[in-house]
Amino acid sequence: MRLLTLAVLSLCFLGCSGGPDDAPETIPVTGTVTLDGAPLSDARVTFIPDGSGQAASGPTDAEGKFTLKTNGLDGAPAGKYKVSVSSSAPEPMPGVDDEESSQSAIPAKYSNADESGFTADVSAGSNDFTFDLKSE
Repeated sequence: MRLLTLAVLSLCFLGCSGGPDDAPETIPVTGTVTLDGAPLSDARVTFIPDGSGQAASGPTDAEGKFTLKTNGLDGAPAGKYKVSVSSSAPEPMPGVDDEESSQSAIPAKYSNADESGFTADVSAGSNDFTFDLKSE
């Protein structure tokens, strides 16, 4: 009886843990970020769903290119998103008074998806986006 109880409890926990079948289907999403026309490296691009769902994000490389992931899966679920772009560089050390060590050359409005002005519609087919940021 004890063995049967353990087996049933184990199955319950496995069923509640969520697995690959619970993950939303994702679609590959890539793109490029520029700041005043130049590729923007060391930035984090985040797609925040307009409704419910999970955000997708990815870093930019030296050429400003990014590839999104959602919970470790390549891409993002289909849907409409607001987009933010923020620095992925480490924050400056406390007490350092150096303009060169500022956290980001990215204007603050782009780190807020509600203020950035960028949106994206992820759907079947090609999802390659370009976001051109402007200095303030």
